[in-house]
Parts: sequence; structure tokens; C-alpha cells
Amino acid sequence: MSDFIFTDGAALGYYYFNNKSKTALPYVKSYFDGTNYYTETYSCDFQVGNPSTVTFYLEMSDLQSYDVPPSASFQVVLIW
Repeated sequence: MSDFIFTDGAALGYYYFNNKSKTALPYVKSYFDGTNYYTETYSCDFQVGNPSTVTFYLEMSDLQSYDVPPSASFQVVLIW
């Protein structure tokens, strides 16, 4: 990602449900496990540099974590 795209363009992240369905990040999903409600939020941030990076996050409202995060697919779109 160039400084121009970062400053004057747009960097967008998407979460893929499958090969025919996606949604813009952040993506928030609530669950009930039989006793507790909790929410998972997928999000991302962009950092311009050499190399530029995109970091994806999975945050849980009950502050728990996975030993191994669930498999997920994402798309990054840069517009200038």
C-alpha cells in the first residue's frame, strides 16, 4: 500500500462467509452457549510502510481466547 492510497484512498477489509457471501469489517456475531451470551468481533487495521501490513483481529466479549483461532477468510480492497 502506498502513502497515497493510505492517505487519499481507501483500504477496506471483508470477512468471507463462503465463496458467494461476504461482509465488511468489523463483523460482529453474538452467541448463546446454553448459559452465557458472548460476542465475537472480527476487525482489521492497516499500517503503511515497507512492507505495509494488514492485521486481523478476533476479539471476544467475555475476554476468552481460542487455543487455535477458527479458520476464517478475508479480502482486502484498496481504492485510489
